[in-house]
Amino acid sequence: MSMEALIYNIQHFSLHDGPGIRTTVFLKGCSLRCAWCHNPESIDNRIQMLYDEKKCIGCGACIQVCSNGAQLAGPEGLHLFCADQCMHCTECAQVCYAGAMEQCGYIKSAEQVLEEVLRDKTLYQTSGGGVTFSGGEPLLQADFVAEAAKQLQAEGIPTAIDTALNVPWDSVEKALPYAELFLVDVKMADCQKHKKYTGAGNDRILQNLYRLAEYKPLYIRIPVIGGVNDTEEEMANIVKLLLPVRASIKQINLLTYHDFGIEKGRRFAKEMQRFAVPTDAQMQSFSKQFQSVCESVLID
Repeated sequence: MSMEALIYNIQHFSLHDGPGIRTTVFLKGCSLRCAWCHNPESIDNRIQMLYDEKKCIGCGACIQVCSNGAQLAGPEGLHLFCADQCMHCTECAQVCYAGAMEQCGYIKSAEQVLEEVLRDKTLYQTSGGGVTFSGGEPLLQADFVAEAAKQLQAEGIPTAIDTALNVPWDSVEKALPYAELFLVDVKMADCQKHKKYTGAGNDRILQNLYRLAEYKPLYIRIPVIGGVNDTEEEMANIVKLLLPVRASIKQINLLTYHDFGIEKGRRFAKEMQRFAVPTDAQMQSFSKQFQSVCESVLID
């Protein structure tokens, strides 16, 4: 039987998810709840409906097919989407001619995913790229990732896994033989602060990171969030965490906070918190701090 996964996007010609030109496969479902998440549609491990009111033409087709009261005719002919009533049956998306209702999440087999990503095989070969599995947290669907990565390995295509490592080590271990590179999110050093802003402590994350560094090269990705971890002290503490595994770290990416997730959250009635954007001067200063860990420090 073919292995299947819940996927919400396959992005071609990606330049920021590992070396070279890549295709990034985004799997749905996450084990963290980061307050600044820029892909909040990736968090829930089920198919969801997203509503873009700017595209709605008020045709009423969605109201006619919705049997659960999630689609309503509002005042002055305006359309109302009641996300808490939605059963995510996707029937409204099938009749929404303007594309205002969009299905987020599709069940795909490993064969279907492989068929799509293999279309870019020549790009991988000429650029030194490959395929990256991201999320959400791709290792929540570790069996699928391992099977797909194994097949890609047989095709000679390098695979990377973009993970926060907040999963059991067994999940990491399943994909370990088939991935050439791991892109690991490191958000902050303080465990209680980590729990406050992400919903989980970082003990398991760090244990997995130190163990993983014994086997694979790493890219470390650090989101820099205004008012959360954008201080010299916090970055110095993250540097201390990374020094023991610096031999395995090939690149560090400092990711400047942006508020794209706020608009995305509105599309399924999820209110996302807004944070301050770190200044260019701050980002340059943090970059210098991480030079002691890795010579290649990029600001994204």
